[in-house]
Amino acid sequence: RKREAEYQKRYKEWQTTPEYAQICKAEEVESRKREQARSAEMALAAKRPRVEKEKTPVRFTYGEEEIASTPAITVVSKGAKKKSAASAASSATAPAAANEVPPEILQEAEDMKMKAAFLNLSQRPEILNSQCSHREILAALKRCGGLVNPAKRALLADVEAEATKAENAAVAASKLASMPEGLLSAAGTQ
Repeated sequence: RKREAEYQKRYKEWQTTPEYAQICKAEEVESRKREQARSAEMALAAKRPRVEKEKTPVRFTYGEEEIASTPAITVVSKGAKKKSAASAASSATAPAAANEVPPEILQEAEDMKMKAAFLNLSQRPEILNSQCSHREILAALKRCGGLVNPAKRALLADVEAEATKAENAAVAASKLASMPEGLLSAAGTQ
């Protein structure tokens, strides 16, 4: 108690010094800067579009089995209307109908205990756009031990390699087509 009383006495004496007043001013200025930065951040956040989750989960159908996915995420900006749950469900199931999985491949994936991973990977937008066959998707999953992201990278690398080969073949064909006939016949005899 004696030490505490002595501390309080010295602290009150220090509060009367110009050094203490200078520190208080600096803290006050810093506090105002933080408050201004926070209000500017809030104003900026109010201008950005909000991201909201739909309340109704989107459902995909594979043969007779129905699987629910995570709710769809929509971006809502000021003055914009939200997508209705029905339109979100119809737009999400459209690629699934176009990309129907054959039952024998589903059974094969189930036998390898990779059905969920297969369905997950086969519905990814990058894989749908790459137009990989279901066999290729299953083979990539098998090579990667059932891990979805490494299989996706492997599939996309394969697609890119094939595109590069096709592009190189097209360039070679165009160079051959642009060569004069005399050079072509001379190149063929060697």
